[in-house]
Amino acid sequence: MENMKRKHSVLLSYYSMMKKKQILFCIIICLSLLYCFSGCAINNKLYPLPEQGVKVTGEKIYINNMPFAELKYYFSAGLSKHAGEAYMFASSVQHRGLAIYYYDNNKLVWIFPKRGLETDIKKGHYSARGDSDGYFGWVYDVKISQDGKYVYYKTPGMFYNSSHKYLVEYGISQ
Repeated sequence: MENMKRKHSVLLSYYSMMKKKQILFCIIICLSLLYCFSGCAINNKLYPLPEQGVKVTGEKIYINNMPFAELKYYFSAGLSKHAGEAYMFASSVQHRGLAIYYYDNNKLVWIFPKRGLETDIKKGHYSARGDSDGYFGWVYDVKISQDGKYVYYKTPGMFYNSSHKYLVEYGISQ
């Protein structure tokens, strides 16, 4: 009788272990599907551009001669060619903040830094936050592609400068 109880106990523990594995397997499958579907949702264009009628002039993007988006610079500094730091940057003008303003949505989207500079703009001056805000907290060499779909910019780094690409239609940086 004792032997029969042990076998029954072993079988019950085996089945409960198998049930836990099945539940874990189902959870993994569900999380994998959720990850895949969320990746597909990223492909939605927040600010779609047509294939024709797009014109880039300076810092503005036009669609059929109507303003679509404009780059906004914040806390810019110009370095003279004789300044000690001028050799560090390919450009002589750097910016602490870079944003794009979408006219249709009346929306300002921060490209650099991602956290934005709203509090600094209200104060009227830039105040550094953290170690990376010194030499590394600048953006420079900002350009819009001819088709208006990308904004290219650079940031300084410890050993080399980083190039970045902002996708205008999707509202994200790569």
